[in-house]
Amino acid sequence: MGAAGVSAAAGGDFTSATFDSAFSSTAITNLRGLVVSSDETKMLIIDSSATTNYLTRLEMSTAGDLSTISIADTSSIGTGSKQNLFMQSPSIIWALDSSNDNVKKYTLNADFGDTVSSTDTYSVIAGVNTTGADNPNAVTFNNDGTKMYILDLNADGLQEFALSTAYNPSTATYTTNGSVASQTTSPLRTDFNSDGTKFYIVAGFSGSVLYQYSLSTAFDVSTLSYDGSLSLTDGALSSAFVAGIHITDDDSTLYVSAVDFTAGTYLIGKYTI
Repeated sequence: MGAAGVSAAAGGDFTSATFDSAFSSTAITNLRGLVVSSDETKMLIIDSSATTNYLTRLEMSTAGDLSTISIADTSSIGTGSKQNLFMQSPSIIWALDSSNDNVKKYTLNADFGDTVSSTDTYSVIAGVNTTGADNPNAVTFNNDGTKMYILDLNADGLQEFALSTAYNPSTATYTTNGSVASQTTSPLRTDFNSDGTKFYIVAGFSGSVLYQYSLSTAFDVSTLSYDGSLSLTDGALSSAFVAGIHITDDDSTLYVSAVDFTAGTYLIGKYTI
């Protein structure tokens, strides 16, 4: 899902999506999450190493054409293990730090800017696991920021929290867990479609499959039903493991970030409906 609050026609059935293309690089150290601008000319990715994490900006000189990607610039976002990215707006980006069980909010100097102006840190509170979210890997929000979702490996699902103050995780109250255990016990990344009637999960580094769910009540993960899956193993992605997903604002395109450990390459793939 793109910038919060974007209005688009409901859709996003990717169970029979078509592979478009893939971009491959050895210049990126350890690719994780990604977000894409609404015009599909810019991306922000997490490049995570053992010592430093970077928020790296990629640009496409032709919108949506992965063959025209270039690395524009990088900004250090500190240590820890930053995982997925969520875009509240083009100048406010969130990330999940799985090493420290916290959520990071990065305010940029401009839309898809080249500098992090400020950083806010919030602890991940206890959800379905009463001792705390002990293996969180992704964070996302609903369109107005009154709900937050934490994807927790040990919860086997997407945990939902109500926020009394929008986009303020310190005001979170645990609500429910949308279990995906029938499909995978290692949920790694997630995203919603534009109106919150569908969400998507990819599993941990054990394969490359997108699992799709419908919600009978928008953004209420307790109302989920399983739709089906899409294998993410086409073209250059054939031996890679997916590390991040992003659904475009119009629910027509899926971007994935992936790692091919054997070849030592890092990839961005594109699927369309």
